[in-house]
Amino acid sequence: MEKRQPSSESRTGRLLAIGDIHGCYLEFCEVLDCLAPDLAQDHLVILGDLIDRGPDSYEVVQKVRQLQVRYGPDHVIVLRGNHEQMALEYFAGAGDWWNFNGNEFTRASYEKHGAAIQSDLDYFAQLPLTYEKDGFFFVHAGLNPHKSLEKQEESDLLWIREAFYNSRKHWPFTVVFGHTPTYMLNRQNVPVSRPGWIALDTGCVYGGSLTGIELQNGVMVKICSVKRKDGRNGFTD
Repeated sequence: MEKRQPSSESRTGRLLAIGDIHGCYLEFCEVLDCLAPDLAQDHLVILGDLIDRGPDSYEVVQKVRQLQVRYGPDHVIVLRGNHEQMALEYFAGAGDWWNFNGNEFTRASYEKHGAAIQSDLDYFAQLPLTYEKDGFFFVHAGLNPHKSLEKQEESDLLWIREAFYNSRKHWPFTVVFGHTPTYMLNRQNVPVSRPGWIALDTGCVYGGSLTGIELQNGVMVKICSVKRKDGRNGFTD
């Protein structure tokens, strides 16, 4: 396993998380307004997949970068998702999966602003894959139950699905993850909480919602969900 960000020792402020944004900028701003973070004190974790399929990937990436510059990466923690990874691999000549996963909307968003996604590749490459704080472990996709925490591979952290959430393995923390739309878990676009994990990709880009939560003592104590806006350009199911 690589790029694991060390746990913060500070217990000051709230612990917040937001699921897969996928270019849903307006919904992202509304979720932030609902959570009302004090980012000088709180810790906000974004679970990756900033880009692709939705209409405003450029705006999302610039927004999170600005928040990190203003408040620091210790208070605004942005994880790398598999869509950022696909973009990195595409431009490195290591695969073309990005072409089949909504990248046309990302390219259009950047072009609209006279920019190219290549300008943000170095940023994507340095994003951590995991973050741990206050008994919660944040990761884009999940953990391989057949490996120790120290032996998790990048592909596990970015791509795993059923092998993780169907496992009964007990980890010494609550795993908070995105990647798998919660509709696949309970036929609803709402966060799903099970013993040992919380699923937070509520499928905004598929016509569901974007969700942010506040976490305490292993559970969600506040949920802010904003439904996908109608009549907007971008990916729909």
